[in-house]
Amino acid sequence: MKNIIDKYNLNKLKKINKKQKKENIEQIMAITITTVFMGQVYINPFSLWFRFSLAVVILSFLFIYFEKISIIKTSFIIAFFMFIFRALITALAQDLNLKQALFYYMPVIIFYISYGFLFKFFKIRQKINKPISFILSLWISDSLGNILEGIFRRINLYYEVKNFDKAIMTIIVIGFIRAILTYLIYNIFINQKKKYDEKKEYSKYKEILFFTSKLKSELFFLKKSKADIEDTMKKTYDLYSKLEDDKLSKEALYISRNIHEIKKDYKRVCSAMEDILSKKISLKKMSLDEIIDIIEENMVKHISNINKNIKLKITNQADIIIDEIYPIITILNNLIINSIEAIEINGYVKINSYIEDDKLIIDVIDNGIGFFKEDEDLLFEVGYSTKFDEFTGKMSTGLGLSHCKYMLDNYFKGDLIPFRKDDKTYFRLKIYLDKLNNTKEKNGDIDV
Repeated sequence: MKNIIDKYNLNKLKKINKKQKKENIEQIMAITITTVFMGQVYINPFSLWFRFSLAVVILSFLFIYFEKISIIKTSFIIAFFMFIFRALITALAQDLNLKQALFYYMPVIIFYISYGFLFKFFKIRQKINKPISFILSLWISDSLGNILEGIFRRINLYYEVKNFDKAIMTIIVIGFIRAILTYLIYNIFINQKKKYDEKKEYSKYKEILFFTSKLKSELFFLKKSKADIEDTMKKTYDLYSKLEDDKLSKEALYISRNIHEIKKDYKRVCSAMEDILSKKISLKKMSLDEIIDIIEENMVKHISNINKNIKLKITNQADIIIDEIYPIITILNNLIINSIEAIEINGYVKINSYIEDDKLIIDVIDNGIGFFKEDEDLLFEVGYSTKFDEFTGKMSTGLGLSHCKYMLDNYFKGDLIPFRKDDKTYFRLKIYLDKLNNTKEKNGDIDV
């Protein structure tokens, strides 16, 4: 057994190493191509014998960003391809002999190889969080590499350069500028990437949060149904015990057993959901502003997916923090969905929140079809609805408002008051502020 496990781990390690090797090759190719092409963006401060390009800035940035690749190996590859590419471009563009072009650009190899060794020697990757040390090390690497190339050109290619000392000073100054430019570009890139990642993560987080609030709400009602199932099972079994007719008693027993199986399935589903929710994202408090932002974003998406022209208008004057955000999200979500469904084609939904005395007041207002005064007492009954699908004729489930009422009663013991005013429908939510930070269920059965 141990041999099998060792073999499995070895194969897994080989696959990981193979994948890592492939990624390294791809990254080296990308760095080489980018650097070679950026090498064509340059200036010639000393006539034709020397050039300064953006390739070094880009290469430095890529060396730091792709921290797993070999600096020395990549430097040799870039040196070779930069040399060949520049020679070919010059030979084609200026109608030179290829041999002359190769001879002319051979010193570029000196720069990129020496730059790679110096970059490795000074451990520049480890100094990115030490600005002075980073810029100084990069400056020396850049300047020294260019000076070596310049000396090689002067000695071996017999370039006569006037004021060579001045040229060296220019190399040092430009090396300093490129070192600072590299540091700035890297930090700007990292900051922008961090902001993008945070925004992406927050967007994903909001989706999970909204989904979790729905799950918690459904779990609440699943658990609430357990008592009804157990009660029905008990009554069916009692009926079986009292029936004298064998056929009827067997049917009653059969039904009782089936209900028992249903109860077990309910328990399994509830247990699985509890397990998922126990590993929820860690979050204890949120401001009402943040909660409303999450709801607004989801409602805007929902409205865009249906064939209705509905404007969502939100005003929040309650600057408060809420401990348990899931019940609030569920209640507001259902109230707003109810308002959206009440609007036929064009309309608006307004959400106004404010504090009055020691209560949080949230008004959800729409100019939809509304309800009759005589039906006010029925609004929170399961199954009651004034909405239906005009194409299928199917009535709405009538669960949204009853859902809100149950959640409100069991979490906050607050009030939900419906009324009509100026041809608009209001659902006014009232919750004592202290209840927003003390949300335990009435029966203590679940803590979702």
